[in-house]
Amino acid sequence: MPAFRLCEPNAVAHPEAPHGYLLELKWLKPSASDAQVPALASEATAQLRRYLGDESLRPRRPHVRYMGLALVYHGWKLAHAEAVAA
Repeated sequence: MPAFRLCEPNAVAHPEAPHGYLLELKWLKPSASDAQVPALASEATAQLRRYLGDESLRPRRPHVRYMGLALVYHGWKLAHAEAVAA
């Protein structure tokens, strides 16, 4: 079983959808230091790279190009956003 939970696109309504996305969300308490954001961003990016490299991802929809999106929130504020290619 993969280390991530894959939410399948609606293949009936969109059988030829060329893109798929994996999201990794991280959250810091509002009282946490801004200095913690880069470490969480790095962790999210590393996790996405592992997920995107998982062999069980490709056979399900071989025509789909997957992209990872790493998001780090500090309280309610988006502190970091990064696209991660497969």
